[in-house]
This record gives sequence, structure tokens and C-alpha cells, in this order.
Amino acid sequence: MIVEPIPEKGMYQTKTVVKFHTKALGTVKVAGNFLWDGASIPSLFWGVLDLTPFHPMVMRASCIHDWGYTHRIGKRRDWDEAFYIILMEDGMSEAKATTLWAGARTAVRPFGGTMKTKLLMLSCGQC
Repeated sequence: MIVEPIPEKGMYQTKTVVKFHTKALGTVKVAGNFLWDGASIPSLFWGVLDLTPFHPMVMRASCIHDWGYTHRIGKRRDWDEAFYIILMEDGMSEAKATTLWAGARTAVRPFGGTMKTKLLMLSCGQC
């Protein structure tokens, strides 16, 4: 996964296609120009979890998860499950992956993310 930081927007942009496959979602291909705002980890927990929204261990999972929520393909629970699976595939401990998965299930707005994300995507022609 090759990404480029967009500091003035507080986001990253994919520079290559990012792929993932699950039984529920099939093969997911995130385009090489997708903007996303990282994992939704409240700053209060950054030190506790030793993770930030753009920590390498959460980059792929948060990118694919945000793409799924943005494009509203499939069911929310399938994207949350994919998020958990990718965290585990990328080497995260089960305890941390479960904590982040629970946060995604309960704290992330259903299918849509933040208004900031929507506006930025519209400005770069992704919607």
C-alpha cells in the first residue's frame, strides 16, 4: 500500500490500488486516489493504545473501512468485520483489534463518516 500524506487536509491519499477479499464483500479494490482521515481513535486513547489514526498498523484497515462506509456497498457490519480481519492480518494484537472494532461498531457514524470527509471527497471528485 503506497500512500501520500495531505497535511493541509489532515488526510492521506492512496497512490496505488488497495485490495482485500472477504466472503461477505467479495474482492474490494480501493482506487489509487482515495482520501481518508485515518482510524477513528480519540486522542485520549492514543497513548493507552500506543496507536494514532495513521499508525502503520491501522492504515490499510482504516482505508478499506472508510472506503466501504463512503461508497455504501454492502452492510455496515461486513465493513466492521473486514476492519477487524485486516487489523489482525497486519499484526495487531487481538485485544487492540477487538477494542478498535468495538469502537467502529459503536462510535463511528453509520455509513457516512464525518462531514469533513464528505466535503473533501466532493472537492477531489471521489463521489
